[in-house]
Amino acid sequence: MADYAWEPSEDFLHNSNVAKFMAEHSLSSYEELKRAWLADRIWFWQAASEHLGIHWYEEPAQTVDLRRGPELPRWFPGGMTNVVASCVDRHDPDRLAYVWEGEEGAVRRLTYGNLQELVSRIAGGLVGLGVEKGDRVGIYMPMSPEALASSFACAKIGAIFVPNFSGFAAEPIVQRLEDSGARVLITADAYYRRGRKIDMQSTAHAAAAAVPSVEHVVVWPRIEEGNWDEFLDAEPVVDPLPVPSDHPFLIAYTSGTTGKPKGAVHNHTTFALKMSTETNFHIDHRDDEDNVTPPEVMYPRAEINECCSDCHDEHDVSPSKVIAQWQKRGLTETDPKKLVCTDCHFRHRLERRMIRWDKQTGKLLEVVQKLAPKTDGLKK
Repeated sequence: MADYAWEPSEDFLHNSNVAKFMAEHSLSSYEELKRAWLADRIWFWQAASEHLGIHWYEEPAQTVDLRRGPELPRWFPGGMTNVVASCVDRHDPDRLAYVWEGEEGAVRRLTYGNLQELVSRIAGGLVGLGVEKGDRVGIYMPMSPEALASSFACAKIGAIFVPNFSGFAAEPIVQRLEDSGARVLITADAYYRRGRKIDMQSTAHAAAAAVPSVEHVVVWPRIEEGNWDEFLDAEPVVDPLPVPSDHPFLIAYTSGTTGKPKGAVHNHTTFALKMSTETNFHIDHRDDEDNVTPPEVMYPRAEINECCSDCHDEHDVSPSKVIAQWQKRGLTETDPKKLVCTDCHFRHRLERRMIRWDKQTGKLLEVVQKLAPKTDGLKK
């Protein structure tokens, strides 16, 4: 029998999201749930969609249509929905939705009401530029509330967003905009990475100039300047556009390291449902938790990765060494200042946070050690 680093308490198990789902369907054990899922996968996805609150303007005729074969399923045919209704609009507007922290230490906290307002304004800006249902919109932005809201804004009016990694040079952006036929590119003027200001606006304009279909470049002033305010000076879109269940939500491209990037189309229903099952069942994020970071294991793992992968070369602090420090000192509610080098520009993040610790088992570090990637880090 394997020696597990951590085992959930009975209270944790009984109050988990999986336990609640099982209770709804009179399933007394995980093994019983597993047997039910293996016996009827279609039942599971229908039950999960109801449990997780997928919003329908018109109910689907069935869960899945397999007449074209299992390789070409049509999930929830006949249903009319919009991912924004499921992920944004249905929530309490006063509830915390998103916490963002910039590298320089700036913090923004958005409620669902704040997010809904921002989504509506960006959607209005897109409509003002002539974007319609089915049009593609490239998003080339750093991780930020505006990036999240821009993706939902596209969905709200039935447009399709095309994500582009914020570290891309012009060429890979051109490939994705050209292949998708994007009409608009949303970007930022710049962002901070490892203490340096990274220009995005010049890259975005160079890419857009090489793609005939791109008519507009919208720039969010993350640091200095952009045409964002002018873009938002339009009538907000209040209500999401009902779209068929399989209407495209985004086109996610492969890296292109072995050839031309290939676009995978994700739709409004199955993408939201799959992400919801992972967050709700796998990570067990609960409705009464305000922290958007998964608890216990993922929180310290993220801190180790974020700090140590960036400062290791200069300060000789690797994830394994940080973990060793934790174990040696027998830390419980850790003083973050003691964990890593005091010179690291990520130190301010750790200083403001207290790492969550499972006092009952005292074995969280073993979990973190197994999860922490082996990395030599990157120089500043």
